Order: sequence, then structure tokens, then C-alpha cells
Amino acid sequence: MLKSTIILLLCFFLAGFAHQLLYLAFPVLAFIALVENKLQFESNNAMKLFFWFFVFVLLLFVIQTILFDEIRMYAFKGVFRYFSYLSLAIYLSYSEPESIKKILENIIKIFSVLTPYGFVEVIMKERYVFVFHHSNNLAYALVLLSFFNLISDFKYKWWYFAALTMSIFLTKSSGGTMVLILLTLFHLVFVEKTSVQTKTIVLSTVVAGMAGLIYLFPERIQEQVNDFGLVNLDMIYYRAVHHQFGSYGSGVWRITYWIGIMKEFLNSHCTVLLFGLGLDKMTFGNYAYKFMNIDPHNDYVKVATEMGSAGILFLLYFFYRTLKNLNGKYGFVLVLIIPMYFGNILVNFPYMMLYIIIMTYLVKDKMRLESVSLLKSQTSK
Repeated sequence: MLKSTIILLLCFFLAGFAHQLLYLAFPVLAFIALVENKLQFESNNAMKLFFWFFVFVLLLFVIQTILFDEIRMYAFKGVFRYFSYLSLAIYLSYSEPESIKKILENIIKIFSVLTPYGFVEVIMKERYVFVFHHSNNLAYALVLLSFFNLISDFKYKWWYFAALTMSIFLTKSSGGTMVLILLTLFHLVFVEKTSVQTKTIVLSTVVAGMAGLIYLFPERIQEQVNDFGLVNLDMIYYRAVHHQFGSYGSGVWRITYWIGIMKEFLNSHCTVLLFGLGLDKMTFGNYAYKFMNIDPHNDYVKVATEMGSAGILFLLYFFYRTLKNLNGKYGFVLVLIIPMYFGNILVNFPYMMLYIIIMTYLVKDKMRLESVSLLKSQTSK
């Protein structure tokens, strides 16, 4: 267990600044685990879901290659990315739930201890980034850890949550902060079994925290408010059509950029609408449209354009199967669906690594509880 913990901790922090190494590391780990277990698969629903994700991407790659009569070498990277996700799921399938839980607890402890360092980075760099390429990548990883912390029975759980919350604030990620607030509200209202008085106190604390954010970052928030106060739908559409994405805050920029991309895509041939422009066609260096200078920052736009209607349908299937695997932990879908609106989560290795680890834990823990329940029922008979 100790060896597995150290390996995955190392892989997680490598994912922050050198994720390319994991394209090879995860398949190697999966192969070693298979050999050690005499090529016997430890199947579970998490592994099956990522298996079908990989199969879908591989089939789509073949179809796109035939349709475009062109082998795009950069698309191989997209295929291999999802193979590496599957490889991690295979590797984790041989771990016990408690072992996986310990790995996640250690990561949470590390980030809790690092919270004071976040203040140092804010002073030096304006935003807490640590070893991650962008503060948003760190923020969404911390949100996933916050979710797992909330559903777990860790000692000092609320101290960890407070530290993770502060760290997310220090990233100054508006998307990450919004997801954290919604996750906290969802958990307190629908999950946590507390009195109405306690929920009222905690909800009031959340509101006070939001007020504190406004106080700490008045310029950033005021910028967004002013921008949305000055714009209207006609102006947004005009700027999107004419590819005029600048001069306003990130909120307006994102909307105009998404509309501009989708407008171009929807004018494509029906085969493109069905199967997409090609894997990684929305990734830096491979952009489909001349006016693009940055990734879409929206997975729904990315999946729709790269994988077409087939990709959107599979994404819906992925959400459905994830819900089926959760055993009531529906906040887990919340911390996927909302970040996908604000960023390119599916290609964010630190996020996806944590997502696969947590999903595997939830699935294996559900299997454990079901086997215990079955054993009790058989014993009672």
C-alpha cells in the first residue's frame, strides 16, 4: 500500500507540470499490475466506463481518419490520452478502497499544509499556482479534493475543508470558487444530516465568505459586473460574428469566443456535424479556425466541435453511467459538469487523475458495502 501511495502521489504532482510523462507512466503501471496478478482483470464499473470511453475515442479516430482521408499525427496524442486514463483505472482496480482513500487523504493533507505557501505565491505571482500550469488547474483539483473531504469521515475534516477553501480562494479562479460554493450548498442542504439551525449558521458563513471575496477582489468582480452591465445580446453576437473577442472581461470574452467557434462549426458539412472536426482540433497548435488563439475554455464546445453529435451523445452517456455508480454521492457529478463549462477539464491531467481515483474509490466502496449487506442477509437467514 505504501509503494502504491508514493507512486500515485508522485504521478499527481508530475501531472501538474509534466503530464506528458504520464502518457507512458500509467500504461506501464497498468502492465505491471496485470503481470503481478497473472493477467487477471479486476473488473469494476469505473474501469468499464473508461474502457468504453477509450473505445469510443479510438473508433471516432478511425472514422475521422477515413472521412478526412488523412492521418493526423497530433490526434494520436488524443487517443493515447484516453488510453492513459484507462490504464490508471486498470491500475487502481487492484487497490482496496481503504488504500485509495489513504492516497486521497494524503494529498488533502499536503495541500492543507501548503495553504500558507499559497499566500506567498499570491504576493509574488498574484495567484496561487504551485506546480500547476495554471491556477485554474489547481483550483479544480482542489475542488475535487474538497468534495472527497466532505463525503469522508477524516479526523479534522472541517479543518481540511477550511484549508482547501482558502487555497481555492487564493487561486483567484472564479470558476473554481463558484463550483466550491455550489458544492458546499448542495452538501449542506441535501447531504449533511444536521439541524436547520446548524445549516442556517453554515449557509450564513458561506454568504459571509462570498462577501469576503467581494471585499478581497473588488477590482476583478467589479470588472465583470461592469462588463455585463454594458453589453447586450446583439452586441455579443456582433462581436462573435466579427471575431472581436477582446476589450471586455473574461465572462464576455468566453461567451463571444464560444459563439464564434460554434457558428463556424455549425456551418460545416453534415458528416462533420455528426463526427466532428477531429481529435485535439481545439488544442494549441492545431486550431481549426484562423481566428482562434487559445483553447475554448469549455469542454462542451470542445467535445461538440472535435467529436460532433456523436461526442455529445457519448458525453451524456458518460454522465448517466457516472450517476449510476455514485451510490448517492451526486455532488461528484456537480464537480464535473460545472467545471466543464468553465475549462477544458477532459484534457486536464491533474483533474482527471483525481476524478478517476475518486470514482474508483466510490465504485469499490459501493461493491464492498453491497457484499457486506449480502453477507448479513445470508447470515440472518
